[in-house]
Amino acid sequence: MLVIPFAGEFGSAGRRVLIAWDGTREASRALHDALPLIAQAEAVWVMTVRARDANSDDRGPSLDRVIRHLQRHSIAATAEESIGGDVPTAELLLSRASDMGADLLVAGAYHHSQLREAIIGGVSRDLLDHMTVPILMSH
Repeated sequence: MLVIPFAGEFGSAGRRVLIAWDGTREASRALHDALPLIAQAEAVWVMTVRARDANSDDRGPSLDRVIRHLQRHSIAATAEESIGGDVPTAELLLSRASDMGADLLVAGAYHHSQLREAIIGGVSRDLLDHMTVPILMSH
C-alpha cells in the first residue's frame, strides 16, 4: 500500500528512497514490492536500526545482502545503520528521511501481532501517525 501524508505536496515518489530494513519477511516483501518504483531512483539508502545492546560487529540483519540484491537489479544503494535507544525507531527513520530529502520511505508493516501492536504500539503505527513523506508498506 502506498500511503500519502494528508499535509504537504508530493509531486513525485521514488527519486530519493529510504528503505527501512530489519530482515523480516515484511521488510523483504516491501523491498520487492518497491522495486518497480525505485528502479530509476537517483539515490537509495537502506537503513537498519540496531538495539543498543546488539553486537557491534554485526552489520544488522543481512544488510550487505540487501545491498548486493539491489545491485543485481541495477539499483545503487548505500547501507546505513543507527543504534536505537531513547528515540523511537519510527522517529529515527522519519528524521533520516528528512535529512536525505527522501521522497519515499519503504517499510514492512505489522511484523508483530495486532494485539501486541494495539497494546504497546509499534514502528508501523508510529510511521503512519507521524509520516512526513509517502510510505510504501507491505505485509
